[in-house]
Amino acid sequence: MRLVFFYGAVGLSVSTLGYLSIKKVTHELGAVDAYSCHFCSVCSPSIQEKVRSYIAQEARLPSLSLAVVAHTLAEKFPSLKKVSCTKDGAKVVHIQCQSVQPFFCLNDTHVLADADRVLEKECFSPESLSSLPIIEVVAVSQGMPVLSSQAKEGMHHISRELFDRYQMTWIDDTQIWLREKNSPSFSLVFHTNSLPDEKIMSECEKIKKEFESSGLISPQGKKRWVADIRFANQIILSADTGGRFNG
Repeated sequence: MRLVFFYGAVGLSVSTLGYLSIKKVTHELGAVDAYSCHFCSVCSPSIQEKVRSYIAQEARLPSLSLAVVAHTLAEKFPSLKKVSCTKDGAKVVHIQCQSVQPFFCLNDTHVLADADRVLEKECFSPESLSSLPIIEVVAVSQGMPVLSSQAKEGMHHISRELFDRYQMTWIDDTQIWLREKNSPSFSLVFHTNSLPDEKIMSECEKIKKEFESSGLISPQGKKRWVADIRFANQIILSADTGGRFNG
């Protein structure tokens, strides 16, 4: 088997072309001389290499139809949102691989992507992750953050602007904490049924400023104030002496 690699740009994505020479006969289109893999710019070098390696080693691929090859690759690699195969006149099968889109980094080890998939960071290029918000998820099983379907859905409705100011810690669906990065004396807590919107955040900001003006909140103060917004039409403010999640 010969292995030849070509590098270049395809459309708006950065693609890596890997020619995997396989001379077999398919049921659909006759002889296949090579497979050419094209990846979008979101795919990491690691996932590209894994896909190329799988194609080179999977002996049954040449006997499969192009549609089945595409389906097989999409099932084998969950970070791929869409896989399509076409064959040109030179008996080269071109495999286009499009990644799911990453939305949040979880614990700096995983990523929440579209279709609510939790995947390892190594599936995505560094460029695609560089500006993503980071959410600390407390529940972990075998190294993977554990989130309910409601949690995954709720995260998509949280304003990205919050992450410029707050660090988010997701304990469970009933306790999600927002801790101000520049004011450790003030935090907010909410749940998946009371996601913070612009109105709530504006009201919390007014309360905070009133407490700062009265001296109840100060950078040197030992008390950590928590605004609980888990109740309808009310904000409950309480003082605590500290703890991992409220300051």
